Amino acid sequence: MGLEFTKVDLIFADNLRKAMSIKGINALELAKRSGVGHPTIYDLVNKKRKNVNVNIASKLANGWGLSVGVLLTDQL
Repeated sequence: MGLEFTKVDLIFADNLRKAMSIKGINALELAKRSGVGHPTIYDLVNKKRKNVNVNIASKLANGWGLSVGVLLTDQL
């Protein structure tokens, strides 16, 4: 049985991918900027991990100077 993702999980993964593309950075560079391990970022972007916690979402958002709300909603 595969992972079942919520709408928020899917939006977060898509927004993370979009933000990385817009900024022209990969998971390794985002890991350096945010303090989140690059395997975690890779898994989130590739929908291999669900239910991102608030701490990780906050670190990733802060890595770009975005609010967590932007990564969790259709605002990007």
